[in-house]
Amino acid sequence: MRENNKNKFDKINRRIFLFVIFKFFSVTYIIERLYNLQIRQSEKFKKLAENNRINSMFIIPARGIIYDRNNFILADNIEQYQLIYRYSNTKDKYDHLVQIFKYINLEKNKKEKLLKEISLSNNDFLQIIVKNDLSWKEVAQISSNITELRGVFIEMILRRSYNSFSSSHIVGYVKTPDKKEYPKLANVPGTVVGKIGIEKSYDKKLQGKFGIKKEEVNAHGRVVKEISRVDGIPGEDINISISKELQDFCYERLRDHSGSIVVLDVRNGDVLAMVSKPSFNSNDFIKTMSTEKWDNIINNELNPMFNRSSLGTYPPGSIFKLIVSITALNETKFNPNKKYYCNGGYKFGNQIFHCWKEDGHGFIDCQEAISMSCDCYFYDLSLNLGIEKISETAKIFGLGEKYLDEIFPASKGIIPNKQWKKNNFQSEWTKSDTIVASIGQGFALASPIQLAVMIARICTNGELIKPTIIKNKELKKQFEKTFFIRRKSLLICKKRNV
Repeated sequence: MRENNKNKFDKINRRIFLFVIFKFFSVTYIIERLYNLQIRQSEKFKKLAENNRINSMFIIPARGIIYDRNNFILADNIEQYQLIYRYSNTKDKYDHLVQIFKYINLEKNKKEKLLKEISLSNNDFLQIIVKNDLSWKEVAQISSNITELRGVFIEMILRRSYNSFSSSHIVGYVKTPDKKEYPKLANVPGTVVGKIGIEKSYDKKLQGKFGIKKEEVNAHGRVVKEISRVDGIPGEDINISISKELQDFCYERLRDHSGSIVVLDVRNGDVLAMVSKPSFNSNDFIKTMSTEKWDNIINNELNPMFNRSSLGTYPPGSIFKLIVSITALNETKFNPNKKYYCNGGYKFGNQIFHCWKEDGHGFIDCQEAISMSCDCYFYDLSLNLGIEKISETAKIFGLGEKYLDEIFPASKGIIPNKQWKKNNFQSEWTKSDTIVASIGQGFALASPIQLAVMIARICTNGELIKPTIIKNKELKKQFEKTFFIRRKSLLICKKRNV
């Protein structure tokens, strides 16, 4: 009996012992896990918790102002309200956005784009701009229903504004950055980058440096408080060489015609006016442009987006006669006072090349031929010179070269010679080609900015004037001389002519 009781107690004691051992290890394991979580990995989980409630946001700096040479503002920043939607990775974010659409006026394709964006996003936290430039009515509707709209904010930002329709090709415009071209900037809501003109070429200077702020948000995505803030650096202001007053005057002088006017300051190369008509309104690209409006722009036969001043090339016409004259005047054997008789036509072989004046100009010298723009005089003169010399002079005086191509798309134009024709037409240059080229027709093509440079170099007795669109601080800039040209010869070209 005693032995049975002893065995029974031994079994109980063994079970108690095993239970105590199990409990000991269990408690030890729990304590170890708590220690690991609360002590060893506390910083890790603290950071995770902070990431869930603290959002880092970029502060977009004020973009630099673009002024004309007289400090008239061409591109400014104005205040506007934009609608922001901040959401966490919740299942109902799609429905939230649909609800927001009830209170704003937004095109169907824009709505679809936004819905697609949040549907494809896997980010735990994302901020998107639902709409820029809210109307007062939209601000009022959203504000009165803000408690129902989870994660919705109205923020005041600076929007680009342009004040010179005639200068649109020069100043350019800004747009939301493309994800392929600007992968980092595209993820910063509210950021804009220059697309053409000064806005694009000087984008880094105008952009400034971003600031950053940290905000604490609650479960609904609403900002509880601002934890820290480092303001950015505003963009640099830029003065360009254009005179807004002169630019507008030139634009109006073209009236209903398409064309270009370029005005240079021959003292330092400043571009005082560079008009391309028709133009476009840079402000149209700031707001969300309707498909209809965009189609009207790109399908316009007059092509308002085309910069005729730097990219357009046209036969230079009679102004090219100055190049032929300078080529001849630089020849020691040429006598500018020798009289030539123009009877209204120039016979070469079986061809007759007519002068613009049917009954002719009679006896004329070089200076009179320039002032009267006699075609026959230059037909004859060009054959004595040859196309190679004429072509070389044209290049020295600025034709066949790109200008301001770091800012605008530009064309080199065409200054033809024997090799050019052989390369492009696989045929030999003829004397008839030279005759036609002498009056700025045929193969020759030049842009308005090239012709302005040509005239500037003639006016300065052969200085290598180069145009600049950024205002020069120097009233008179030193330029390299082209080549030896007799001053007396250039005076013949300039007197009563240019």
